[in-house]
Amino acid sequence: MRKLLILSFLFSVSLLQAQPTPGIQWQRALGGIGPEQSTITRKTSDGGYIMACTADSASRPVTGGFPGKDIWVVKMNAQGITEWSKSYGGNNDDFLRHLFLNTDGSFTIFGLTASNNGNVSGNHGANDVWAFKISSTGTLIWQRCYGGSLQEEFRGGLINSNGNIVTVISSQSNDGDVTGHHGVPNTDFWVVEINNNTGAIVAQKAYGGTDIDVPRGIIQMSDGKYVLTGYTRSNDGDVSGNHSVSPASDIWVLKLSSITTMEWQKCLGSPSTGPETGYKIAESPGRSVLIMGDVYGNGGDVSGFKGVWDTWIAKLSETGSLLWQKCLGGSNPEWPLNFFENNDGSVMVLSNTVSNDGDVTGFHNGGSGAEDLWLVKLNNTGGILWQKTYGGSEGDGVYGGQNSLILQSDSNFVLAGFTNSRDGDVLGYHPPSSNPFDTATDVWILKVSKTNGNIIWQRCLGGTSLEYLTYIEQESPVNFIVSAITLSSNGDVSGPRQTNNPTWDAWVVRLGAINRIRGSVFIDN
Repeated sequence: MRKLLILSFLFSVSLLQAQPTPGIQWQRALGGIGPEQSTITRKTSDGGYIMACTADSASRPVTGGFPGKDIWVVKMNAQGITEWSKSYGGNNDDFLRHLFLNTDGSFTIFGLTASNNGNVSGNHGANDVWAFKISSTGTLIWQRCYGGSLQEEFRGGLINSNGNIVTVISSQSNDGDVTGHHGVPNTDFWVVEINNNTGAIVAQKAYGGTDIDVPRGIIQMSDGKYVLTGYTRSNDGDVSGNHSVSPASDIWVLKLSSITTMEWQKCLGSPSTGPETGYKIAESPGRSVLIMGDVYGNGGDVSGFKGVWDTWIAKLSETGSLLWQKCLGGSNPEWPLNFFENNDGSVMVLSNTVSNDGDVTGFHNGGSGAEDLWLVKLNNTGGILWQKTYGGSEGDGVYGGQNSLILQSDSNFVLAGFTNSRDGDVLGYHPPSSNPFDTATDVWILKVSKTNGNIIWQRCLGGTSLEYLTYIEQESPVNFIVSAITLSSNGDVSGPRQTNNPTWDAWVVRLGAINRIRGSVFIDN
């Protein structure tokens, strides 16, 4: 009998050492009778969580705040219990865009505002980018509007090596805080360094030409310089070498040696009639740069185009020379979502696809036109090592794309998005109610193998209505904090929620290891 107990114990240990599907440790649906959207939740230095979202004025009995939309912030403890909540904004609409965690436990929040009252002052006109810093208990430390008399929009940002925040903004203005704009009322890349202690502008400069230039991302390199990407329709001012003719666009990449000094710029793309755009950039060894975008044709910098529009990956040298490029796709559209480079120089690329030819095999949706998630592993010169599609007979993809591809410590990958499917690769989908006009979308998270992309585990989260992932953060190899919006009040979703008036709520879920052993009894005779 003792031998049986030892064998039973060893078998139990082997099960625990496997990689079970993470379970829901806790979840919270948060909001009032108005819609809450654009949810971001992050782990805080005290072991709790900070959630921020855009909240509608109809939710004011729950969220507080002002008329119009506000930015609603909720501080939760490690179990997801609310410690405090506050709304920030004014009498017009204020929208959340990004949430930064500071090393002292405070938070700096970026949004968009049309207000000039309440918590907001100094609006220059139309919509300004609005930033405010709050303490760990929600006390407002400073606030500042950034922009001019026309429209501004936050497009990306980072905390730099000096502890300041560097943002890239699309700006139509040439007054207020903005100088040197190239083509009012078209947009420029407006790069602003902000003192994180006071909100004051440290440096700013507009980059672009006389046509439309829209930024989509910014990184700081290991040497302290900055690289930006987006798209341009210009071929003058700071822009040269554009392959397209407006209203088509090229991917535009520029490197700054400082906020106010451009080191080089590069237009990348084809002479197609489509809007080619750079979405994400990353530093590669040797201070080279990897870029992810989409392309609409062959020629110029592009070869190997498959059809409609493809995901495009390119590598530039430290000085901006094109080292290699790769079109990924089939005869139908692909949408680039996310990518990263592995330690061995291989590159993981995540897209949505509706193709089943060219580079794509294993598409699940037949002729329905609904997308699959598509993961490709490239070698260090852009050759395809393997590719795999994920999904079922309905749409499976990514809403927003934030953190949709995560590298784990075991070198495997986590993909995060949504699913409408109840077949194929999808298990545990929460179908809609019996009403044939109802639809349901679940948050879908899956872990896949680094070797061949095979699914290690997958998990659907949701109820019988709609859920969309808005942000996911990995706390540890087995723990994730999931931010979403939900219309459900059943399945995995429970209150506090206004079930009599189903509008979008913020939904926060903590996934992690769950002990599924129930009532084991050991008897030794």
